[in-house]
Amino acid sequence: RRPYHWKPSFLPFTVCDVGAAPGGWTRHMARQSCVKHVLAIDPGQLDPKLDSCKSKITHLQMKAQQAALVIDENAKSSNTSNA
Repeated sequence: RRPYHWKPSFLPFTVCDVGAAPGGWTRHMARQSCVKHVLAIDPGQLDPKLDSCKSKITHLQMKAQQAALVIDENAKSSNTSNA
């Protein structure tokens, strides 16, 4: 038995790739059937080859610290509109 083996009980996932450029891991995650959406965070450009997965990727072209604030603000406004 592997100590860190974990089987998800819910699918699909939304995943976050911090330090996403040029996009290799972002592309890999976006191609997985259990992944619904990839949030790619990096101030750099993502490789144009990612266009084939574009519908599953949101690129926040900024540093992670800035992205955390944006994500937090979006979560707060989503919670307010759902109340």
